[in-house]
Amino acid sequence: MEGYESECVGSTVDGVHTCVANSHPVEWNQPINNYVTDGNMVLKASYSRTADKTNGNGQYLNRFIGSDIDTADYFKYGYFEIRAKINLVEGTMSSFWLCGNRNDGIEYELDIFECHGKYPGLFKQTALAHPYANGADQGKSGATYNFAYLVKEIDGLSEKFKTETLNQWQQNNVLGPGYRNNGTDTLGTSSFFHVPDLTDWHTYGLDWRKDSITWYIDGIPTMRLTIPEGGLNVTDNGSVKRTYSFDKPMRLILGLGVDSSGEDPWSLVPDGEYESVNNASMTIDYVRVYQDSNGKVYKNYDPS
Repeated sequence: MEGYESECVGSTVDGVHTCVANSHPVEWNQPINNYVTDGNMVLKASYSRTADKTNGNGQYLNRFIGSDIDTADYFKYGYFEIRAKINLVEGTMSSFWLCGNRNDGIEYELDIFECHGKYPGLFKQTALAHPYANGADQGKSGATYNFAYLVKEIDGLSEKFKTETLNQWQQNNVLGPGYRNNGTDTLGTSSFFHVPDLTDWHTYGLDWRKDSITWYIDGIPTMRLTIPEGGLNVTDNGSVKRTYSFDKPMRLILGLGVDSSGEDPWSLVPDGEYESVNNASMTIDYVRVYQDSNGKVYKNYDPS
């Protein structure tokens, strides 16, 4: 997600990603934190202080362990839905999103949801494009472009998730200044929603079509991005004119991680409370992908 791995200095050892920021514990994603119980997949976050991992001074290495699952399949268009219940603590985050391949030149990203434990129930939904004109090995050729300011709320429907709590967060600048287009247009709360009872079962979905992208919570459409014929013409933060059509295949990613970046407003795990992350989890009933007009399940990822 935006502000997740990109905000830290990391490395990969034996296939495990580590993330270091602001002298806080490193963050790893390991398969050991995924398991099945009662027919449901559970993603966990955890904290460990182990004697077998020490720094140069012989001190214990503190580390956070998160959980991250990517599908091997890539999809182009369809309806994507998860049924899950989420239990977070401050400093942990949960996400369900689609992400493309950097070697395509443009890495598209559709965040079906991203939520953080510091503000329980605060959901972010958005669409992003990351230009990699020379492929993944050359790094980004321009700034990430966030299309949230173009998103339109679904009048009369998304209001269910526009609560007084969300208004208070906005007034207190919890959500930040909002997304901007060349410093002029602000989004406000348009891509933010509040689901107050996260620990209960809910469905979160996204309808991705050639001409539109629509986000859902509990079957209720919350917002829509319209894609005109020929794509969205923009000038990014590097003053480069680009066209984005959201027409590249993407894989599904599920994550339950620890925010070690310290990015405002989501914050770090509070000092002295590292073990609290052991209580964080995301329990998943199903993940489904529909790709025809008859509603046939094209891919149904069984928890087992």
